[in-house]
Amino acid sequence: MAWIKRCAERNEPFFCDLATNAPHPPHIDEEKDIAPYRKPDQPAGFFGVIAHIDNRFGDFDQFHSDNGLVDETIVVVMTDNGGTAGVGLSNAGLQGGKTTSYEGGHRVPCWIRWPSGRLGSPRDVTPPIQIMDLFPTFVDFF
Repeated sequence: MAWIKRCAERNEPFFCDLATNAPHPPHIDEEKDIAPYRKPDQPAGFFGVIAHIDNRFGDFDQFHSDNGLVDETIVVVMTDNGGTAGVGLSNAGLQGGKTTSYEGGHRVPCWIRWPSGRLGSPRDVTPPIQIMDLFPTFVDFF
């Protein structure tokens, strides 16, 4: 965040890719994130790491707001393909799981935010895309 702030102060564009290993094992996190999920037959470490990622993303998002960067920053949030530890509990009703060709193995959420961009109103996009589609799409904007 300090680097992004320096770029903003110099009015320089920046690209930041925050690709985390989490929530893949090992599920090591702070007890405060894990504790709410300590229940029988529930992967508390897995859910705790997800909660931690959500909280840190909230901090990152707040940083953008506090520094006036929201409107001109493209933010893409997506996950990887399919669940692992949590699949026994829920895979959002999707058939299959990681490593399968069913929706539960390849369908993932993807949110894109760029308030001053030309993305249009918030909506669901139903045709399948993949991460490699995003770069050439963004290049076309500039």
